[in-house]
Amino acid sequence: MSYDPILNANLFTFYLQDNNGQTLQVLYNGSKPQDFENSEQVVVVGSYQDSVFYAKQILLKCPSKYNDGVKVEVAKNPT
Repeated sequence: MSYDPILNANLFTFYLQDNNGQTLQVLYNGSKPQDFENSEQVVVVGSYQDSVFYAKQILLKCPSKYNDGVKVEVAKNPT
């Protein structure tokens, strides 16, 4: 992960590993999202070109502070 707001406040780069174990570099033209280091999962929206993923949006899934460790499941097709 690389972010230096003094050098360039609108450039955040990091390496992302997908569920298949493939790792790729992500470049984001924006500031590093708050609590990025604490997120459980990251979803990036953008495009892939020349072995680099250019993110337009970064979505974070952060650990819940409010469920007291209880796992909540949502039924997709309730009967």
